[in-house]
Amino acid sequence: MSLSKVEKWVGDASFGIKEDLARDMRQEADEILQAVEEAREIVCEIRDFKPPPKIKKRMFKPVKTAKPTYIKGMLDGLGSMRPMKGTTYEALIDFNTSTQKAMKIIHRVQINQGRIIATFFQEEMPRLGTELNRIIDSQKAIEDGIENAEKKGERNQNIKEKMAKLQSAKDRERLLKKEAKEAKEKIDEKKESHAKYKEELEKFKQRPDHQKLRELEKELADAREKLASTESKGRNILGPLIRVLRKYAREAKDKDTKRITESYIKNPQAALFESAEGADVIIKILNEALAMAKRGEIAIEEKRREKVENAVLSLLGIKGEHNTIKKETQRLKSELASSSVKEEQSVLEDKLREVDRDIEVLKREAESANTNAKEKRVETKRLKKELEEALTVEMEIDVVIEI
Repeated sequence: MSLSKVEKWVGDASFGIKEDLARDMRQEADEILQAVEEAREIVCEIRDFKPPPKIKKRMFKPVKTAKPTYIKGMLDGLGSMRPMKGTTYEALIDFNTSTQKAMKIIHRVQINQGRIIATFFQEEMPRLGTELNRIIDSQKAIEDGIENAEKKGERNQNIKEKMAKLQSAKDRERLLKKEAKEAKEKIDEKKESHAKYKEELEKFKQRPDHQKLRELEKELADAREKLASTESKGRNILGPLIRVLRKYAREAKDKDTKRITESYIKNPQAALFESAEGADVIIKILNEALAMAKRGEIAIEEKRREKVENAVLSLLGIKGEHNTIKKETQRLKSELASSSVKEEQSVLEDKLREVDRDIEVLKREAESANTNAKEKRVETKRLKKELEEALTVEMEIDVVIEI
């Protein structure tokens, strides 16, 4: 059975339940009204009864006292019952409500005065009881019918809610599958773009101007490697001389010279390679330190003096080499920075990276949609089973829903 057929069945069943009940219960309503008329006649008999003098003397005073109240209460209760207006469910509800109110009045009168009246009107009261029981039985049938109709209506409403949940889960599952499919299609499109850009990049790399760019990049890498090697040599030479510089700083008379020397001790590489005059100043300081050692102003061992002298010569060479390589490095960097070929390559590489990012995002979206669709499928199966069970109970046949 399809969901559309289930919906039609529930709609038809919901519409007919209460209207059919109202028509079926019309007979019970008529039965109540007939019993009311019979009961009213009996009450009127009791009201109009004129006992002979002999019997009147035997009447208990409580009967005489209770009779007017009893008659009025019973006629009021019976008189408040009105015919059912129409054959609608609402008319049946109104009729049942008025009957309930009337029977409450009658029940109260029967409890309070009826027992006393029954002691004297021993023929009339059983007849009246029979008619009242007819009313009670018919009213009970109406109340049971209303209760069953309400319960059936609730069950149908429950079925409608289950149908709505199932339809919602089914629609959501379909939407998630669609999202996953669309994401996969977009991934395929992005992969085509990726292949296109990659092919363009490969062709681009075969161009002569790109080959020239690669050569420049290699030259720059080699220059940077030479620069690093030169700086390493400088550090190796300066390292053992720090002790000499410290001795010189302690004995230096000029405050500026002392300050500069101490700053060079803290960062000799910066002084040697980053400062324009740093190397010259360090060499000058080392020469002054050697002169002070010869004058006996600072203590430097003979072997260390030779190392200082050799270091001075080496530093001069290293500084010159470093300057040359650094200038070449700057030239190569400037040439690469101004290269339109490099910019063109960067554009293609950026496009490739962007496509790669898009593909990863779409993959996550597709994976999330597939996972959620599987979870929704489990929920759909559970809701389908619950609806089938509810319909099987209600329709009294095995129901299998097609979705």
